[in-house]
Amino acid sequence: MSARVWVLGKWGLLLMSVALLAAGQQAGVTTPDFKLTEASLQKTMAALQEMQKKNLPVSLEGKTVEESIASLNKQAKARGIIKKQGMSLREFVLSYKAASQIHKAQKTQEEWQRTLLDPNASAAAKFQATQNLGQDWQKTLGTPEQIELVRRHLPDLDKLLPPQK
Repeated sequence: MSARVWVLGKWGLLLMSVALLAAGQQAGVTTPDFKLTEASLQKTMAALQEMQKKNLPVSLEGKTVEESIASLNKQAKARGIIKKQGMSLREFVLSYKAASQIHKAQKTQEEWQRTLLDPNASAAAKFQATQNLGQDWQKTLGTPEQIELVRRHLPDLDKLLPPQK
């Protein structure tokens, strides 16, 4: 009986991993061959700062990687700023999306912690906050190192990324 449970557990973990990867790819999150690094995040943040200075709105939320690249490709000024940082549009989009997803999950986690510690919060509110946290982390395929990298840059990202909904 316990061997059967172990096998089911092993297959369950495999299926969960595949499901998370598929859900993440549908949502346009980072691909397994992309790794958010300090250098790519710094370049992305520098490009975003330059775009803000020039009042160039960048909206990649809710778009796939390919749609985001096509959108940026149509914006000559934004494309020039990204290229000036030494990044391809694909690198910028993947770095932006990875940082944005981890940033959103971190903000949701902060809200979850506030809700759980609030003595006046109802059980339903705590349950909803927990569900929201699970959904955001499910969409985030960042490694622990990438998550820590984004955490270190949260104050800057708060200013550069669009407000969380």
